[in-house]
Amino acid sequence: MAAEQKAVSVRVERMTRNEYRHQRAHDTRTAIPAYADAERVHLNRVLVEYPDTNLMVEGIQASRRNRHRRGETRRAPTTLRKDGVVGVKGILTFSHEAQPIIKELSTAEQDRLYRKAADAVAAEFNASLVGLVVHADEQAPHAHFVLPGFDQKGRPLSERMTDSLYSHLQDVVGV
Repeated sequence: MAAEQKAVSVRVERMTRNEYRHQRAHDTRTAIPAYADAERVHLNRVLVEYPDTNLMVEGIQASRRNRHRRGETRRAPTTLRKDGVVGVKGILTFSHEAQPIIKELSTAEQDRLYRKAADAVAAEFNASLVGLVVHADEQAPHAHFVLPGFDQKGRPLSERMTDSLYSHLQDVVGV
């Protein structure tokens, strides 16, 4: 399995509530994009069900209130702005060389690898994995995942999202 482990890639990005709505629709295939094979959509797998957008927003609000209650912030929690970050989206992909190896694995083994990689990213952020979907309706095998916008202690994940973290995440999922 060394070939696919060295050839795995992860990308993460912050997202607002509107971006989350669109990402959730894309990932769960509420609308099938033109580049996806409509006859293979049934092969997609939801490993962790995505929460509703309102639950993502409520989670951010509760996290802010708790941090304020604990005295970690001076400013009183306010309503999340429309363009406020509610989560972090990620994608797990493989190099061209590793894709045939991944495709030959059973779906259970593929799912185990995707889950392990997504859990490793979540652990690096000290956050929960709140969504994970495997797409098998496109040419390249890949999975999308979502983390809430805050870690287990209620701190915004965006505070930790730096170039050095992005580089480190490649090592985290490659192990």
